[in-house]
Amino acid sequence: MEIAKIKENSEQLLFGIEQLIEQTGRQVAVYLNTTISHLYWSIGNYIVAEIQYETYSDYGQQILATLSQRLTEKQWFIDKLNKSIAIQENAKALKK
Repeated sequence: MEIAKIKENSEQLLFGIEQLIEQTGRQVAVYLNTTISHLYWSIGNYIVAEIQYETYSDYGQQILATLSQRLTEKQWFIDKLNKSIAIQENAKALKK
């Protein structure tokens, strides 16, 4: 009888711990997604602010290509830059 009670309590504790781990995993995923989205928005905002209306001109595209090349050396890519700009511009459009 004592062994059955110990096993039952252990199973309840295991279930509770698994629930805590899963809940924390979901919270971490939401936090990381929010933080990365904010980072991309901030990068896009910074680029747009620095090169202003040149973002889609030939001059702006050359700057982005050069920037992308330099960032690729640091594990970044042009699509992330374009994504950052798009996020920032979409956010700006939503505010209007």
